Amino acid sequence: MIFIRTKWSSFYSKTKKNFPPSPRKLPIIGNFHQLGLNPNHSLRALSQKHGPIMLLHLGSVPTLVASSAEVAREIMKTHDLSFCSRPNLSIPNILFYGSNDIVFSPYGEYWRQLKSIVVVNFLNNTQVKSFRQVREKEIGMMMGMLEESSGSLVNMGSFLTSLTNNIICKVSVGRTYDVKLTDLLTRFVNMFTVFSVGSYIPWLSWIDWLSGLEGRAKKMAKEMDAFLESVIEENTNKKSEMKADHRDHEGKNLVEIMLNVQRDNTSGFTLQRDTLKCVILDIFAAATETTSTNLEWTINKRPSKKPESNEKAATGRRGRPMIPEEDLDKMQYLKAVIKESLRLHPSLPLLLPREAIQDVKLMGYDISSGTQVIINAWAIGRDPAKWEDPEEFRPERFMNKFNDYKAHTFEWIPFGAGRRGCPGIQFGVVVMELALANIVYKFDLALPNGINCEDLDMTEKFGITVHRNSSLMVSATPRF
Repeated sequence: MIFIRTKWSSFYSKTKKNFPPSPRKLPIIGNFHQLGLNPNHSLRALSQKHGPIMLLHLGSVPTLVASSAEVAREIMKTHDLSFCSRPNLSIPNILFYGSNDIVFSPYGEYWRQLKSIVVVNFLNNTQVKSFRQVREKEIGMMMGMLEESSGSLVNMGSFLTSLTNNIICKVSVGRTYDVKLTDLLTRFVNMFTVFSVGSYIPWLSWIDWLSGLEGRAKKMAKEMDAFLESVIEENTNKKSEMKADHRDHEGKNLVEIMLNVQRDNTSGFTLQRDTLKCVILDIFAAATETTSTNLEWTINKRPSKKPESNEKAATGRRGRPMIPEEDLDKMQYLKAVIKESLRLHPSLPLLLPREAIQDVKLMGYDISSGTQVIINAWAIGRDPAKWEDPEEFRPERFMNKFNDYKAHTFEWIPFGAGRRGCPGIQFGVVVMELALANIVYKFDLALPNGINCEDLDMTEKFGITVHRNSSLMVSATPRF
């Protein structure tokens, strides 16, 4: 008997795993009830009680939550390969042709090949620079509309959404579209904010069918597919001859470039038609939503509230119609304003969920393969252990810190990091910098009805990206 008990104790000690601390959970739903309306806030509160690394259960899905720079570094750098996949989610599967895009595709050879093709052919430095004329033209048109407003109240969020939509459309498909596309994209993105029961409690997936969610997602996918088909056909029928040489890509839109790659197939990777649609969707949904959101938060945080900072943010020489892109490198305070805004208000506060593809030991804890991973970038950016007076907006803290927008020390990760970090940082950042520089260079922005800047409502509205609960209304008065 003693021998058996000794053997059992030895076996149990070897097989018992050391999981991260967990809040108490409820049957079936697990910890879902603790997420609240603003999960980034709720998860930070839970981490303050249970620690910077904790294990939740969202339905039947074990979910690791990281809330410190140290844990984020371990996940996105030290053990990046172990945490570089994506969980299987119902809505992305329907909207992105089986999650065959760059954003939601699981880690593997398909994802590596597709990402490489898009980065090398479309998101490279030369190609991004080649769209300079598009950016400057669209920003110039927006400034013209602001000037025509004659100081009356305008919805700044709508202006910025329209601006980014137009730029993304021009560089992606070659032309802009009317408000119907804006409405289509808005409805498309909003599908991600609807909770899918089947993604987290598979045996209750019939609820998604019964509630109509599955039907609405399929209808949305069909509507978007029809639009994408028309875009591809329009570009296919263009008479201009396209070549595979990278230099010939300059000035061409995304669809033209991808059709060129598809035709020549020099990489050995077959670019299917649905894959091409996935790439267009990634650029549309990801680039438009995050860029406009980041811009609106930045204008919320500084130029509209403290006009004296405008002179620091826009140091261009007076008299020119607008600040050109080549001047952006000289505008370090403007870059600091954007970075500080991204610290306080990352557009994706929980980044996008990852999934462990193998068992791994993380900071002394056992993490099982298949565990979903959430990194609370919002909480990390407000960690008092890393940031002095973290709730205060101080662009000066970035004047001698972080030369670019990539994660280096992991206390500032608005674009993620590692294999799953955003591949389009440069693409989006230049739009933000150029738009902000010219808005504060040309206009004095004022809040309506004598609202005190400290009383401006900064309540967050959680979604696939986090917006202000109410749109920013300002009057824009030309300076000259």
